[in-house]
Parts: sequence; structure tokens; C-alpha cells
Amino acid sequence: LSAIFTTVIPIPPPTVTSIDPSVGPLAGGQQVIITGTSFIDATNISVAFGGTPALSVTLDNDTQITALTPPGFEGSVQVTVRTTLGPSTDIIEYTYIPPPSITSVTPSILSTLGGQTIILRGTNFIDPVSVTIDRIPLTLVTISDMQINAISIDRSAGPATVTVTTAGGFVDAEVKYTIVCFKENTKILCFNKETRKEEYKVIESLRKGDLVKTLKHGFVAIHMIGCQDMYNAASDNHNERMLYKCSRDQYPEVFEDLIITGHHSILVDRFKEGERAKTEKVLGRIYLTDAKARLPACVDKRATPYKKEGIFTVYHFSLENDNDYMNYGVYANGLLVETSSKRYLRDLSGMRFIE
Repeated sequence: LSAIFTTVIPIPPPTVTSIDPSVGPLAGGQQVIITGTSFIDATNISVAFGGTPALSVTLDNDTQITALTPPGFEGSVQVTVRTTLGPSTDIIEYTYIPPPSITSVTPSILSTLGGQTIILRGTNFIDPVSVTIDRIPLTLVTISDMQINAISIDRSAGPATVTVTTAGGFVDAEVKYTIVCFKENTKILCFNKETRKEEYKVIESLRKGDLVKTLKHGFVAIHMIGCQDMYNAASDNHNERMLYKCSRDQYPEVFEDLIITGHHSILVDRFKEGERAKTEKVLGRIYLTDAKARLPACVDKRATPYKKEGIFTVYHFSLENDNDYMNYGVYANGLLVETSSKRYLRDLSGMRFIE
């Protein structure tokens, strides 16, 4: 009888060649794909991250495993696959990274037209990173571990959420889209240094140092003046993102129709029925300027939507004062309205400044 010989080729222990993704959150729970060889026997296969068992392990085939990462500490750990044939010994690492944090967003008040550079400062901005406003991706200009520069999107007025997302998680911050401005050709009551008399000057002609008449503080010099473009939809729906007309038939002191943005406040002695609650909703609280209440144009029942559709240039200015948060009462086309504070115009408005 002839002998029959068989050769048994032993199956080697598993090897790990890659893991994707290779970074993830400290909290774990991230699905990863592990590739390698000799992934056999679904009932006796395990995966460990730095010695900590995976939350779940699924054997896809003999070269691929799907696993859920366990919680871990910041840093890199070795990924090990174990079967009945032993453990893998390849040095393939998975890195745990902390979630991002945001300490500031500048400016935090954005133009409805978009296109502004937003500076986000914080920690753990580890690439790959994405930034969204209300889930709409932003174009990123520069990225470092502690700062991201991004370009804002166009959006209607109101609160919005900025989200920074990395492999370590995500973090939210609040911003607001709003415009507090005068339409071009608005006339502001000023002091003419040559004639030594009061006179109204169109706002686009004003410059730093010009003297503006205030309700209670005499003439005060302009600190900064800026402008930006805004789109007016000419809608009948009262909201902050529109232009409003303050006409003489509703405001006896007005000598020419005043066009201002819906978030811009008229100064009043008292609110009419329903205006206080609506003002609190728009501004967040009740504010006083020169002992008068700020009444947003979009709340004032006397103001009507400006019915011309298109893009308009709007202006605002701040006046000199040691208090960066101070507003003044000034006269625009005869109507008593608020100015911007130095801080708002300088840090939050996103305007183009006029020298």
C-alpha cells in the first residue's frame, strides 16, 4: 500500500495593519474598522485598546473587524486583536483626543450678508476640524490648535449656533445676526465748527472727531463710524432683518422720512401696550439710554416696513467716552434715537470703518 502524506500549514496569529479612523473621543463609542490577517473564529476574537476591551466587536471577514472604542485617556494606545491563535503584536495605535472648547467668538454679532472673518479662540482645535453655523459648513481660512479663522455665511437676523467639530467631539457657541444702523442719506444733528451753529449733516459725510449733538451730554465727538451693506426684502412681516420707515405722519418731530434697521432703537419715555414684552424678546432685556427706554423699530407700532427691495448701505457711529459700553441719545432726521456703544461698533458690528 502506498502511504498518503498531508502537509498541515499552521495559521499564524492575527496581524493588524491599520485602523480607521485612528483618532477619536475620550468618551469612546466611536466605530472603527480594523484591517489585518488571520481574523478567524467569531466566537473567540477580541479587540483591546491599550488593554481595555472594545465595547463591541464584529468579525466582518478574515481581514476586517468592526469595533466600538472604549473610553480612554488622552494619548495613544496600542490596538491588539486576540484570537485562539494568540494576540497581534503589530504596533498600530489609536489616539484619544479631548473635545474642543471655545473661549471666544469675534465678532459675536454678524452681518446678515455674511462674508465676515470670524475668529474662534479656544483649545483642542485638532485637524481634521469643521465649523458650521446652524449646521451649514463655513469656509476655513486658517487653523491652529487654539484659533480658527472662518468666513461667515449669509443668514437672516436672529440668534445662531456656531459648532466646532473634531474627532474628539464638538462644542457650541452662540452668535447673533443683526444690524443696528441708519440707511444712507440719514441726517444727523451736528455742530458746524465754521459757523458755530447746529446743523444736520448726511451720515456718510461724518468722520471721526465731528461733533454730534446728544440729548443730555451736549456735543460729543465721533469715536468711530462704519458702514456695511444689507439686503432689504420689503416684506410685510415685522422682524429685525428689515429696514423700517419712520414717517412724519407718525412721528411729528421728523422733518424727513427716517429709514433705520429693525434692531435700531428709538428712545421713548414709556412703552405702549405689548411693546415691553416684545422689546425684551428682541433685545434680551429692557435698556435705558439717557433715562429713556430703547424701543426697537421692529417693535414700534408707528414704524412701517420699508417697501423698497434691494441692497442698501447702512451706517452707524459711536461717540467718545471712557465707558466702552455707553450709548447716547442723538437726533436723526429730527427723531431721538440711540447711538452704538464703542464696544459694539469696534468689536461686534463687523462693519467697514471709515477713516
